[in-house]
Amino acid sequence: MNVTPPIRAIDQDRNIQPPSDRPGILYFILVGQPASYSEYFSLNRSTAELRLLKPVDRELYQRFSLVIKAEQDNGHPLPAYADLQIEILDENNQAPYFQRSLYQGFISESASVGTTISGSANLTAPLGIIALDNDIEELQPGATPVGTRVK
Repeated sequence: MNVTPPIRAIDQDRNIQPPSDRPGILYFILVGQPASYSEYFSLNRSTAELRLLKPVDRELYQRFSLVIKAEQDNGHPLPAYADLQIEILDENNQAPYFQRSLYQGFISESASVGTTISGSANLTAPLGIIALDNDIEELQPGATPVGTRVK
């Protein structure tokens, strides 16, 4: 599982110790929300590679918040902490659909190029062709559909 930017801690003592004397850095998930995070994610203690242990159902969890701890492995832990927010994206498993199966538009015979197609014979309102996709929940309650311009 790729995390951007990668999880990585840097030892602030790196310039005062030769590389052979530097302690390693260990990584841990200290705490997380929801509490079931440990069923879904594990963190490699030495590489900080985050792994998904089992698929996440977006209907149950939309995001996870984890606190990552990094510390030296030399008996003087000197810990550092970072927050990791994991957003669960919905799987694209539903085709888009139109609100209606038939749309009818109106335009004056003398209309110039770029004129908006109207949804009514009196040419007062633009034609609104609405396509929705339940995967991305485009039209929330109270949202206003946008009219369509044809050139």
